[in-house]
Amino acid sequence: MTLSAPVSAVVATPAASDATHVNPYRLGSNENPLGTSPKARAAIAHAAAGLWQYPPRSDESFRQVVAAYHGLDKDNVAIANSGCDALWLIAQAALHEDSQAIICPPAFPVYALTAQKRGAEIINVPLAAETFALDVDGILAAVTPTTKAVYLCNPNNPTGTYFGEDALTRLLTHLPEHVWVIYDEVYYHFVDENTRLDIHSKLATHSNFIVVHSFSKAYGLAGVRLGYALAHADTAAQLRAHNLPFHVNTLALLAGEAALSDREHIAASVLNNRQQKPLLEQALHALGIRTWESHANFVLFACPEGWNAETLSAQMLARGIIVRPAFDLPNHLRVTVGLPDMNQACITALTEVLH
Repeated sequence: MTLSAPVSAVVATPAASDATHVNPYRLGSNENPLGTSPKARAAIAHAAAGLWQYPPRSDESFRQVVAAYHGLDKDNVAIANSGCDALWLIAQAALHEDSQAIICPPAFPVYALTAQKRGAEIINVPLAAETFALDVDGILAAVTPTTKAVYLCNPNNPTGTYFGEDALTRLLTHLPEHVWVIYDEVYYHFVDENTRLDIHSKLATHSNFIVVHSFSKAYGLAGVRLGYALAHADTAAQLRAHNLPFHVNTLALLAGEAALSDREHIAASVLNNRQQKPLLEQALHALGIRTWESHANFVLFACPEGWNAETLSAQMLARGIIVRPAFDLPNHLRVTVGLPDMNQACITALTEVLH
């Protein structure tokens, strides 16, 4: 079974030389297979001679850059060491021992981890069993006076599924203002622009709406650790109050600013994903494997009968392919969409395991 696509626009990019072409192939963490933004790499190299100096005590300059990128004010931005760290800032600002947090599994485990570290009670409102659709009515029914946060991931990790404008509008309209809605969209670059939700109108009208972004995915800066939250000015200020001095390092600040300007790298990364994802899905279907429509840079698939995620991922690793058991789903795996040869190696290994 051979995967192919017109990927010349992708492999010709300077970032291709930085791709993760190693054995084992890393298809478990949704890293960018094209590697780091070339502009970000250049910024890091240029900064190396000055690393004996402390970074700026304030992140105001970088907040201005991020704000300008999104058409917002710097007071709407809180910078963090990563998307995970942004979630920790949110938990510190919103949650305590007498509070509750609503999570919709299968979900990114850092939501529960950060909430539990604050002593909050976790209330699970699972996604629909077959479709992984968001249960808006279930979320609203679960809210109590002690509910302080609702965590949403869109596209959802690990399923790749996406909910639309109506669901988010209903939640923001009917949730009490004391409940923060944490909208994690770290995979938003890979969502079709005609489908992507309008976060700007929500930020302008709802002080309890918080958007989480990361530089780990499309920008290829997972190793640097950089992320941020977008929110109403008062809410963002509450998040920034939990930052320590020098909380973001020099390389992250410079790499992040350069990566935001590298639209060519983002375009190439999105193009590769758009071309390769359907081919990967078709190859999985040819093996009789069920997948779900993904709006991210990974594909969720069900293990064939007789297999579970731990066993199948171990067999794949033995053949040089890293895939990840899906969070909260013991019989499902999540595979990153790679470059053509990476995806081909994955399908070849999976074919060998199953047959």
